[in-house]
Amino acid sequence: MKKDTILVIGACGQIGIELTLALKKEFGADSVIAADVKAEPDALRNSGYFLPLDVLDRQTLQVIVKRYRVTQIYLLAAMLSATGEAEPHRAWHLNMQGLINVLEVAREEKIEKIFWPPRSRSLDRRRRSLTARSRRCWTR
Repeated sequence: MKKDTILVIGACGQIGIELTLALKKEFGADSVIAADVKAEPDALRNSGYFLPLDVLDRQTLQVIVKRYRVTQIYLLAAMLSATGEAEPHRAWHLNMQGLINVLEVAREEKIEKIFWPPRSRSLDRRRRSLTARSRRCWTR
């Protein structure tokens, strides 16, 4: 049976650190590769692989996926609320092009498991307004 190799992109954020540590605990430190544009945080130091990676650099992403025989990708790299609201075009580029890069590399390298959590805060605001509208529509 083939061993899974998990790449966590955006591993230096609050969720990324916790997720990376949990995955390393469950699958083993040698099975999880933490990657981020930021420097390796103390919490991940000496816990296994850490690679510098900008999700916008598709070529480097593909080299990492091939070299380490990645079978799963967790995409956590994103520009979130406050910065994204101040720089919406930059946020759109990072969030969407990063996702496109991951999906294209996954397609080309035949990776079947991609985890891309929704950016909950922005979705939450929209969900509330959609839910309120839906209630009005269904309760006429």
